[in-house]
Amino acid sequence: MHKQNRVYVILATALILMLTFGNSTMVSAGKPTPPGPTPTPVPPGPTVVTIGFDDGYADQYLARDILAAHGMQATFFVNTGVVGDSVHMTWEQLSGLYANGNEITGHSP
Repeated sequence: MHKQNRVYVILATALILMLTFGNSTMVSAGKPTPPGPTPTPVPPGPTVVTIGFDDGYADQYLARDILAAHGMQATFFVNTGVVGDSVHMTWEQLSGLYANGNEITGHSP
């Protein structure tokens, strides 16, 4: 799969989950988990979805403009020991993501 298409698939999946399940259904391993026998009513309010990118691969930087175009942010889990090598984002790219309001956090190898 082309790198940019993979980023679109990740973002589209997050949006579909948000729109389909809102905040009243848990999703585990890509499968919806039905609510228990007596589900707790969810008060009205905004739906919150977390979008995360793992390992800091360079192609994930393509998500920056897509996220910004939709007023969204994500969390990027980065192993600092490989930043800037041939397959991972650079410090400059990570700074740009952070400047757009994305969260940059550590990740162990």
